[in-house]
Order: sequence, then structure tokens, then C-alpha cells
Amino acid sequence: MESTVLYIEVKGMDILYEDEFMQVRHDEVHNCIEYSWKKFASSEKYKELLDKVYQFLVEKKSDRFLADATLMKAIPQDAQAWTDTDWFPRMIQAGTKFIAVVNPELGGGSMAMRKMREEMEEKTRAIGIIQTFVDTLQKARDFIASH
Repeated sequence: MESTVLYIEVKGMDILYEDEFMQVRHDEVHNCIEYSWKKFASSEKYKELLDKVYQFLVEKKSDRFLADATLMKAIPQDAQAWTDTDWFPRMIQAGTKFIAVVNPELGGGSMAMRKMREEMEEKTRAIGIIQTFVDTLQKARDFIASH
């Protein structure tokens, strides 16, 4: 059975991109790029989609992003390395100051996310980025709204 994500309607939220793997939204009120994974993506697709998130962050001049990983089942190992060495440093260089992540449901994605979380926490603490990892989309949105 495939999970379905129910998005809470937010005034001022525009859908910037959507396909079978991900939806990317822009919260105009908080100038936040928000993205939700819908299902597993191959390494190539994963990188392509996160590059879109990066492009939207730069285009909107946002200093914050919210990653909804609720349905993320796994991250290919080479994609994890790419996230750490390529994508995340570009996000920081683009001016990211606040990060909210919705933890995945139980499964391979949660193990991969736990590893990424530990690495991110170490790096972000050193450069003053404020982040949180929560269990619901609303808690992540509340964090973004409070910063």
C-alpha cells in the first residue's frame, strides 16, 4: 500500500515544481523553500530534484528550507555522499540559515536520515545554522515561522 501525504493548506504557498517523486513549494510569508518527497528516487533523480530545490532557494533569495522526508524510504549511498559534499555546501553558500526536517517514517530512509542528521548537526553547529528535526510537517512549519 502506497502512503499519501496530506499537505496542510497554507496561505501564500505556491507550488514551484511537482512530479511523481517530489513537490517543491514556496512559502511566501516566511520566504521558505519547502519540499516533500513522495517516493524513492534513483540516485540520478535524487540529485536532479535536490538541484531544483537549490535553484529555487537561490531564485527566491531564501535563507531557509523545510525538507519533508516522511515518505523517504531510502537514499542511495552515492547520493548521500553527493548531498554531503556537493549539495549541502552549495545550500550553505547560498545563505541558508534555518533548516527544518520532517523525519521519515520507519524504514531505510530513517537510518539514512539519522546518518545525514548527525553529519548535518556537526557541520551546522560550527557555522551557526539553526535547525530542527521533527516528526510532523506542522511542527516543521511552526519552527520556520518562529525564526
